Amino acid sequence: MRRLILSAMLLTFAATSAPAAATPCFGLSLAKAWKQGYEAYTAGRFDEAQDVLEPLAENGFAPAQWLVGRMVSEGQGAAKDVIAGLVWLKLAGLSQIRQARPDASKLENQLDMTGFEQVRRRQEGWQPKITSSCSDDTTVPTKYGDAGNVKKGPQQLQQWWKDFVIDASSRNPQAMLYLLTLPAVIFVGDGANASVIRHKGMTILMVNENLSERTMTESLEAILPAAREAVNDAALASVFDAPTETYKGRTLHGYPAADNHAFMALMRRAVDMADALPANLRKKATRITHVRYQPAFVYGGSATNSNFAAFDPDPKVSGGGTMVFQKNPSMASPAFGVIGLVQAASLSQRLDLNQERLTPQQAKDLRCLMLVDAHEVAKAVDMSPDIQSALSRERRDTNCN
Repeated sequence: MRRLILSAMLLTFAATSAPAAATPCFGLSLAKAWKQGYEAYTAGRFDEAQDVLEPLAENGFAPAQWLVGRMVSEGQGAAKDVIAGLVWLKLAGLSQIRQARPDASKLENQLDMTGFEQVRRRQEGWQPKITSSCSDDTTVPTKYGDAGNVKKGPQQLQQWWKDFVIDASSRNPQAMLYLLTLPAVIFVGDGANASVIRHKGMTILMVNENLSERTMTESLEAILPAAREAVNDAALASVFDAPTETYKGRTLHGYPAADNHAFMALMRRAVDMADALPANLRKKATRITHVRYQPAFVYGGSATNSNFAAFDPDPKVSGGGTMVFQKNPSMASPAFGVIGLVQAASLSQRLDLNQERLTPQQAKDLRCLMLVDAHEVAKAVDMSPDIQSALSRERRDTNCN
């Protein structure tokens, strides 16, 4: 539901400038340096790529650690050093840069036990060299908003966020890098402590307002992993293209820098299953002709059982918009894709694109619609009894007929 009204909720967060320094630490200058370094790397200008990316890697920016690890291990723009290269790749892998993991595995095959021990010691002893000053053209690009279901006022939440970022940055060097480079922050009144979603090309950190009442340590433990995910994801998405595939009249859009093979396979199977639905559900599912993979990451708590996909309305797209698949396709059932198609079709018929926010009754009606769709499809495709029971219970608890 939140995705439907995010565009109207994003308000510009106060932009700030930082004093001059040699290395971009966060914000727009960090994103600009990353793209410059990546372009130099792909063009084979390794000396330039090293000059640009190594300071970012030293500061703890995981995408840069991945490429620096590659270059150092191959002797590109620097003396060849397999041990140092593997350390960088492992650090990047710890920050969920999945591209670094196969590179690290190849290097591990070249090492003996002494080499492994050297890598372990260097990795455990590594600390970011980020400082409190950044390059002079650094601007914090964060946008701020709320999902309409928060209890605290926008000014109160915004002030808490500013105080939180300042305090967190003084405690944890990587908090500065990642919290001050977030593209957008949206406060929500329920759900996970923190989660990462994508909306209209923007990576957004969703933060539960309840964290504003927690201790700094508790809040930082919940928010920093999600912030790291959001910034790293946005960086990789800025340099990778998303694949597309057409299957039985549906256009499947992958996600940049993601493993899209599992998503494509899952949605092909989901389309096949949708063709076998009862007539009323099948008619709904056929309305949706575009499906986009935008993985969402949840930190602390979980989403509701009935949210199998999201929907981006767009009157220019056949069917009124695009179904957005957010689950891990390697672990999800194709039935989730079927439910997503039906739910997206229902939303496309119910939403008023000119309405910025839903009334409480409209929100409840749409919530019930999603529950009914999920439950009916779950029964039609014979999903597990546990899932059917959970949906039935949620439907009953929400007073949806």
